[in-house]
Amino acid sequence: MHHGHPHPSVRLAGSQDARCIAQLLHDFNNEFDEPTPTVVLLTRTIAKLLERDDFVAFLAGVEPCGLAILWLRPAIWTPGCDATLAELYVRPECRRRGLGAALVATALAVAADRGASLMEVPVEESDSAARRLYERFGFSRMRGGTEGDLMYHYERSLAGSDALTTSDGA
Repeated sequence: MHHGHPHPSVRLAGSQDARCIAQLLHDFNNEFDEPTPTVVLLTRTIAKLLERDDFVAFLAGVEPCGLAILWLRPAIWTPGCDATLAELYVRPECRRRGLGAALVATALAVAADRGASLMEVPVEESDSAARRLYERFGFSRMRGGTEGDLMYHYERSLAGSDALTTSDGA
């Protein structure tokens, strides 16, 4: 299934977009009741990340009201690199206009251009809309480990990492 050229309403984000990206990420976490740093802190972090070659951000819509973040990393098992679509968000009032699909199509195209042979996407089991979107693009739900074994994702905070404090404003 070929999805054509990246959507005209999607563009690569630059350093001038750090605050816009931070605001979208902040809104994303707030919408789903996840803790989030302040927009000011996020802007600082995003500005640093945008200087890296392995961090790619896309914005969708004129406002912009949609965002995708792609991480690229050297691959172990294949030549080239692996890609992770780490974040995908479209504001509620901008949904159902094809922006999410346009962001996924653009991320796939850019990842392929940069030599990725694989793209992973973390998706919550309960997020059926996102799962349908990715399945439309040919993503398969993977079970890690040997046949029948379920691979869990563990995480643990490390000493001194108190950045994820919930806050309302910038």
